[in-house]
Amino acid sequence: AETVALRRVAYDRDRGDDAAADADADADAEIVNTLSLTASLSVQLAQAQAAATAARGSLDAIQGELKTQTDAAVDAAARLARAHEALARADAATEDASARAAAATAALTRAKKEAEKACARADAVSDAANETSA
Repeated sequence: AETVALRRVAYDRDRGDDAAADADADADAEIVNTLSLTASLSVQLAQAQAAATAARGSLDAIQGELKTQTDAAVDAAARLARAHEALARADAATEDASARAAAATAALTRAKKEAEKACARADAVSDAANETSA
């Protein structure tokens, strides 16, 4: 009976050693899987960081272009405002010149009428002088 008990203890010990070896192998496999997953996640993280860096560069470029276009639009708006002011001044000068031209035309018309009256009087005086001398 003692031999059987010893054999049984040896058998149980062998089974325990086998279970421990299996557990060790399972743990090693889990470590390898975890390391593989960690490496894969590290690669994915590096790719994501590279994509984020590229996206940031693109965003910076877009913001720079937007600022350039905005500055150009502000400049164009200022030039347009100055052009409107110049046009308003030109319109006012044109109206002033038109008013002066109308006044000059009226003065010329009055002078022409006065000249016609003076000519008519001179003709009348001349006719009278001709009749007197004849």
